Amino acid sequence: MKSTINNKKQLVNIIKYALFIFSIGILIIAIMFFTNTGLFDRKTTDNNNQPQNVTNSNKTPLDNQPPNNKTSNDVLGASITYIKQENSALLIGTVIDKVSSEGSCTLTLTKDDQIETKTVDIQALASSSTCKGFDIPIVGLSPGIWNIKIDIIIKSTEVHLSDKVTLE
Repeated sequence: MKSTINNKKQLVNIIKYALFIFSIGILIIAIMFFTNTGLFDRKTTDNNNQPQNVTNSNKTPLDNQPPNNKTSNDVLGASITYIKQENSALLIGTVIDKVSSEGSCTLTLTKDDQIETKTVDIQALASSSTCKGFDIPIVGLSPGIWNIKIDIIIKSTEVHLSDKVTLE
């Protein structure tokens, strides 16, 4: 009888210890996430026009917050979710807060007198939409700071996004 009580006490102590270690792990992960350190590096879009440096291509910055560049007449929210250089292409992703497969997205990259433009369709997702993807070959794009402008049109609603990227 006494050994059963000791076994139960030991089991309870082991469970308490495991929960304590688990809680510490969750706390560390939460701190890393909310302070943008470690595994959870995220892009914050505050539209201060600071260029995004894409020389470190192993990071995919994400931010699903709509930017502050909408006008008061816009009823459509959208944001740039990532800007990254992978292999020999500049990849730019977007999210649109409305489900639609109608419309278009036009990307315009400008630097000095150089202009690159690409138009893609909108792809509906489960609870949002996206521009079908901007995969721009960087061959022919000179190093330096490029201005990014994305014009999204769904029916009669337009949203204009902007950012910058540094190509090296």
